[in-house]
Amino acid sequence: MRSRKATEERKIKRKNKRREARRKKREGKRKAGNNLVAKGNRKGRKARASAQEPKIWTNARGIWMATLNVDGMLRQGKREEVEAWMKKNDIAILFLQETHSAWDSREARGNYTWYFSGEKKLLEEQWTAGVGVVIENKHIQHVEDVEPMNDRMIRLAIKGSMPTTMLGVYMPQAGRSEADRDKAYDTLNGIVRKYKGRGPIYIVGDMNARIQKAEGRLEKEHIGKYTFEPETAERPHLRSAMVSENREKLITLCQTHRLRVMSTMFKKQKEKLATYRNVGTPIWWEVKRGHPYGYEQMDYILTTER
Repeated sequence: MRSRKATEERKIKRKNKRREARRKKREGKRKAGNNLVAKGNRKGRKARASAQEPKIWTNARGIWMATLNVDGMLRQGKREEVEAWMKKNDIAILFLQETHSAWDSREARGNYTWYFSGEKKLLEEQWTAGVGVVIENKHIQHVEDVEPMNDRMIRLAIKGSMPTTMLGVYMPQAGRSEADRDKAYDTLNGIVRKYKGRGPIYIVGDMNARIQKAEGRLEKEHIGKYTFEPETAERPHLRSAMVSENREKLITLCQTHRLRVMSTMFKKQKEKLATYRNVGTPIWWEVKRGHPYGYEQMDYILTTER
């Protein structure tokens, strides 16, 4: 009997072998096509154009993807500010949270296209979260589909030899009702289960969960060591029940679908690990956890193990 580890390694080897075989087959067809075109040119015939693979993932510099909680998009000039920030930081795809948009919409602007996903609430609950995605127009040709799902999730499908799924999410805060949080995670679990077998999947956004650091061997399989201030992480018994529940829901999501929190896998400056600061905290204050600073890491990028 093979061990579970040996079985997984064998699956990976077989998958890589099949992938390599498919690549060689494509290259063989491409060379054969080029030979035919060259032969046609010798006879004075016009060469036919050949299809090209999307370059969005093969660019030597790569592309930058980011997530941003905008705290509303209704203020005049907010779109221009976001686009200027994207241009300055060379961001190709930006996922938005808390847009407060109650409808699904698309806006084609000069250099960027905006997609919003909203949900009109019942009369007794006027507040809506709202999410969205902004894509630089030169990359639009590589987008297969943008699907607004609800006011907390939007799906982006990227073309390629293997389809790539990106989910922009905004999960409920610890202060929201348990029913609200359960509903959001049930929906997210269903979406991940549906698309993770089709190709790479990325979950990007504001998870509203304080991981702080991996606790135990099982969590280290999904969480890296580069979290924000792991040395000042709260002890489990000192966390509030709702904060602990949000953390547990995120960890369970990772364990269920074999996801890794990639934003904790790479070493970065402490200032770039913190993704949240309390309202009213001056931006020139030292980046630290706890009162009165109030910095924390709650936005993440998750992806499936390959």
